[in-house]
This record gives sequence, structure tokens and C-alpha cells, in this order.
Amino acid sequence: MQKSFILPSRPKLQYIEKRADLRKFAIVPFRACTDERLSRADLITLIMLAGYSSPNGYGFVALSTMAKLRGIKPQSVSRSIKRLESKGYIQTVRKGYTNLRGALRRILFDESLTEQEQVAISNDNQVEVYDMEKHKQVKRTKQVKADNSLMSFDDAMLVVQHSLKSDADLLRLERLVQAGCNREQILAAFS
Repeated sequence: MQKSFILPSRPKLQYIEKRADLRKFAIVPFRACTDERLSRADLITLIMLAGYSSPNGYGFVALSTMAKLRGIKPQSVSRSIKRLESKGYIQTVRKGYTNLRGALRRILFDESLTEQEQVAISNDNQVEVYDMEKHKQVKRTKQVKADNSLMSFDDAMLVVQHSLKSDADLLRLERLVQAGCNREQILAAFS
């Protein structure tokens, strides 16, 4: 007797509506309004970065997102960001990862303020201050021959890239690397 195979019923797809963009304003350094060194494109890029940033100036938005909203190429946005960095308006705190998240950037409202002072003035104590010195120490970690050695963040990314699904996973990975976890501990945390 031969059994026949019955196809399952067709799944019903639910279309999720895109959420409305709730950004209504952007906090921009006032000195940008009167700076003749800034082109119109640079000023628009700065305003877009500010629109995607928290009140204390930190934000990560992908170049492709900004380019798409402006109707230009991502390379143009990248050049504009480089010019803004060279003129002291923004600082790239941490590089982004393709198709995962944009780079973490900080808008420098006043060049004389430290990161801690800028966060204190913003009254936004929910966001951690990113410690640049800690990040540099993690990058400088040398890899020893043993398998239980400390790992750099980039090496750890290669090990668990299949398990990373959100920004929270990236932040958790970064904290594990900063804590000095070895390969096995990192793999165990993501399995």
C-alpha cells in the first residue's frame, strides 16, 4: 500500500506596518549655524545625526539609512561625516558592522566638554558613557598561542557572528571581551 503525501495548507502572512517616524526635532550644536566652513550637505548630515542621537549626543545610524532618506549615495554621507569629524563636530566612538548596526558616534556640542560633563548636562543618565580607554585596551590585546587566550573584539565577532541577532547581542559580546573572557566562555555565552 502506497501512502500519499498531503501538502500543508498555505501559511497566512501577516504584514507588519512600518512604524511612524516619531522624530520631531534635533539638538544641533549652535556653532554649526554660523560656521562658514560647513557646506549645506555637511549641515544636513549633522542635523540627521542629531535626529538619530540621544539627548547626550550618542547615536548609531547606518550611512545607508541616512543616504536613503536624503536620496544620495552612502559614499557622499561618508565623506560628509569625515569632514564633520575633521572640523570637530562629531567623534566616531566605535566602528559599525555591515548589515548589523551603524557606527556609534558622539556629537560634540562643545569641544571643551568631556564625555561625562556632556552626559551630566543632558540629564540623560540612562545611557552609559563609552570608555574610550577601555576600548583601546581591548583592541591592543595580543592573542597568545593557547586556545584559552584573550580575544580581540574582531576575533570574537568571527567566532560568534552566526549567533548575533541584535544590538543587544553585540553589546553583550563587547562586554565579554572587555571582561577578558576566552573563546570557550564566549561560545558558551552565545549557545
